[in-house]
Amino acid sequence: MAGSVSPGLILGCIAAGIAGLVVGKRTPEISLYLIEYKEAKRGEAYQYFLYPAWRSWLYAVGLAVIWIMAVYWYNPIQTVVLAVLSTVAMMIIYIDNRYRIIANEITFPLMVCGLVLSLAAGGMEGVAGSLAAAAIGLLLCFLSSVFTGKKGAVGAGDVKLMMAAALVSGYPGFMYLLIFMAAAMGLYCIAGLFTGKLSLKSYFPMGGFVAAGMIFAFVEGQLMPLIYQLLE
Repeated sequence: MAGSVSPGLILGCIAAGIAGLVVGKRTPEISLYLIEYKEAKRGEAYQYFLYPAWRSWLYAVGLAVIWIMAVYWYNPIQTVVLAVLSTVAMMIIYIDNRYRIIANEITFPLMVCGLVLSLAAGGMEGVAGSLAAAAIGLLLCFLSSVFTGKKGAVGAGDVKLMMAAALVSGYPGFMYLLIFMAAAMGLYCIAGLFTGKLSLKSYFPMGGFVAAGMIFAFVEGQLMPLIYQLLE
């Protein structure tokens, strides 16, 4: 994290914010390239669901904020890593909400990325922590299916994404991922039930919460102290 706010840092944050807005606004368009590839590969179009165009601005603002934080808090390599992960997270959210799939073309590279990051950050001990987190994620998905008693409540894509996010977050980062997921999912359900837009039979876009939790776990070390200060 920067010790002082220099003109160079301010300019870097502004540039990062603008770049985030541009890339975030194009998230749906970028995601469609992957969908078109998968449709050509399977020889059949995916069913898609109504997704208001104005939501693309949510991705734009979200990426702008994350990229600004990355430039302010981290070194160049960490900034690039967070920029890529946050862009992938936005793609996951968009695809899961509109097409209700989580592409292997995203989750498998994300798993490899998680192992590489864990190895670079903590060596074999870091890899072991990430593998342990992935095992916990797999167990939680299994328990969710058992306790809900609903077939397909947790899809194979959700399971693979949970394992990928766990590998990226590592341990104890994965615990923060789960905390954020639980809080965000709780608010989503309460708001949906209160407004009548969500019922017990509604589709639940779990992938988006996993992806967002992964990003939260990445910035937890810098973000949580700020939250604690606000709560004091």
